[in-house]
Amino acid sequence: MKKAFLLVLLCCLFTFVFADNVVSVQEAKTASKNFISATYPDKQVTTADFILKHTEYNEDNEPLYYVFTIRGGGFIIVSASDAVSPVLAYSLDSEYDGTVANYALNVYKNSIAAAKGTENAAAAKEWNFYKNFQPTNTRETYVSQEVKPLINSTWNQTKYYNNYCPIYSDATQYQHNTDCDHHVPAGCVAADMAVLMHFYRYPDFGELGVAYHPIHYELNDDNEITDTVEFPWQVQSFNTLHDYNLMPNEDLNFYNGEVAQLMWHAGMSVLMDYGPSSSGAVSEDALEALKNNWGYNRTAQQLKRSDYSNSVSWIKEIHNELDSLRPLYYSARDSRGGHAFILDGYRDVNNITTTPVYSDTIYTLDHVDTTFSYTYDIDTIQVDSVTVIYDTTATYVEIVNIDSVYNISHSDTSYVVDTTFSHTLFHVNWGWGGYNNGYFQLSGTGYLDGYREAEAAFVGLYPAGNPAKLTEGDVRVVGTSGSISDGAGHLAYLPNTDRTWTISAPEATRYTIKFKKLDTEANGDYVIFYKNGNMNQEEARYSGQTLPSAFNINADSITIRFVSNSNDQVGMGFVLDFSVTVPAQYCDAQTVLTGSGIITDKGNANVDQNTPYRPETNCVWKINGASKVYFSYPQIELGEGDFIDFFDVTNPNPNKAVLLKRIDQYNWPDEDVFVCRAPKIQIRFISDNFDEDNGFTLTYEIVTDIDENNTLNQVSVYPNPACNVLNVDVISDTESQLNFRICDMTGRTLSLESVENLDGELHHSINVSNLSKGMYMLSIEGKQGKQVQKFIVE
Repeated sequence: MKKAFLLVLLCCLFTFVFADNVVSVQEAKTASKNFISATYPDKQVTTADFILKHTEYNEDNEPLYYVFTIRGGGFIIVSASDAVSPVLAYSLDSEYDGTVANYALNVYKNSIAAAKGTENAAAAKEWNFYKNFQPTNTRETYVSQEVKPLINSTWNQTKYYNNYCPIYSDATQYQHNTDCDHHVPAGCVAADMAVLMHFYRYPDFGELGVAYHPIHYELNDDNEITDTVEFPWQVQSFNTLHDYNLMPNEDLNFYNGEVAQLMWHAGMSVLMDYGPSSSGAVSEDALEALKNNWGYNRTAQQLKRSDYSNSVSWIKEIHNELDSLRPLYYSARDSRGGHAFILDGYRDVNNITTTPVYSDTIYTLDHVDTTFSYTYDIDTIQVDSVTVIYDTTATYVEIVNIDSVYNISHSDTSYVVDTTFSHTLFHVNWGWGGYNNGYFQLSGTGYLDGYREAEAAFVGLYPAGNPAKLTEGDVRVVGTSGSISDGAGHLAYLPNTDRTWTISAPEATRYTIKFKKLDTEANGDYVIFYKNGNMNQEEARYSGQTLPSAFNINADSITIRFVSNSNDQVGMGFVLDFSVTVPAQYCDAQTVLTGSGIITDKGNANVDQNTPYRPETNCVWKINGASKVYFSYPQIELGEGDFIDFFDVTNPNPNKAVLLKRIDQYNWPDEDVFVCRAPKIQIRFISDNFDEDNGFTLTYEIVTDIDENNTLNQVSVYPNPACNVLNVDVISDTESQLNFRICDMTGRTLSLESVENLDGELHHSINVSNLSKGMYMLSIEGKQGKQVQKFIVE
């Protein structure tokens, strides 16, 4: 999906009822500061910590909303109208990407214009509360209930994630802006499926496979076809290992074959409509693929918001699923398109005040909300405080520790209950590398263009059989980056667990550990780290719920052990990311080639060619000034996730390089010689975080003559294969001397013969009886051109 669509969705999700009163920047800052202070009492902020990043205006130059960045990280979006709920969205850790707001501008403006002049007493009360909020000692937070974000990953669908998706190198403007790296986007549907599978760490192997031919149709605003893009057949079995231990949670900053393969497989399982600027699929197909290809619960279903009579009932469905610690695949669309994303947490933010009327000995009463006419059941739990329990027939609210405290010696039998405001903000993981992830309202009356009717969510989705977490096992990991977890994110671990993971990356010198989740019995159940394979050499141990700071272990290998005792005080376990420091790559980051020769993954390093290359290698070779270059492949030994790319970089704009050819496990060369016809060529070799092989050797022959002047246009080489003699017939329009050069597949010259071609036709025989069996290159060179042909000696 285009990133520009994301904030269209945000506009649709907010509670919008507009009036003409304008909130100043300073008032918005005050409301922002007080909102954070009320809902995160441990976070110390002042109005100076809120830095205005963007103001959205209408055509009359009236502000519509403000976007503030928060010093230290995060953002908050605040309405510029006091008839609208002040806080529209916020995050304390994600960055706000302003480029995605452009498309939302007109939708937002139209929404405000349509609602101008309406009144909203509840919004006015909320603004009054946040403008005048003063911290008190009567309650710690105005968040009554929450499920903290369940998803630890901040994945994307462009560069690194789409590395196995179909190649598209025409470099549209979208490709330039998002750095899709010469491939189509993976698609939001595939990204969400992959994120959920990574959360559940399931399955290890998929089922069945697919073969289909993606053909994409570009449409204009009138739904007319303007272009057709045809991609190669996608044929793949899903019954291959998906190693979640090699998939980091953090947004990738380098190539990772396991993540890319998981997203590609997910996309193929829904017959993804791959396109140059967006890739799309039907969400219903995603649910069926998760059941049929990926082993998820067959009773999982897609619920549609349009089937619910009111927002309260719909929100309760979402609420209940998140209370079961299951993140939701959520989709929505309007006339401009659709997007799929994940809801993985929520916060109930409310303020309710009470006024006592009279007292007797009754403990449980019904009370009427004077603002919204809601009915609450109130239980007196002690003499100086009360608890409001939500009434499921009224509204979904749960509040504890009411801010009005009464020093009474008996139970109060009647209160007037006044709801100042009541919101459930859901945490959204948009699938754009963490950008704009945060809390957003999902209720209200501000739905636009039929958006509400198109909202849908997967519920009851989890691995078939809901298998428990393992209590024993030893796992070996050889990658240089990844994540370790005790299992599915929605399940608690079991008593008497004792499991180990040994990470042993080749040539490792240091391991960096970053915890993403820690929830164990404090001082009872531990995550323990050992170094160099010695279980008597303990480096550190952690328990409880406080995330440790990132730390390093200097070692060639580490072992992570998770142990729980025999009691029933269990938690949700742990998730951590690891990265490994290894020696530098063998080949240089960039090399400019002149003349003919060889290219190897070892570069100029003094190591045997059969030594495995190093992980996370990124080497580039450049050839300038050629009319064409002949490449051959005497050695290609690449591991999974590693590849060689050939680019035409003639255009000086680096964003407009054209990917001519890729060699990897899914694109093996089917020819003996590959010809690049471009004045400027770039060859790139990439290795990912695991499975290094022996590498490659390429030979290259540079032709600098202009093709149309090449008169060596009729060359015959026979017999091929040859035994003793190789015959060459040449017809040239120009009389000249011809050189016959034989090279081995490393580019080393074995023989050179020169013959005068006096009449434009030549028959020449070359003795090859002294050559060993194998493949060779014959280069025929004259003043007017050059021809290179392979031949075999038997």
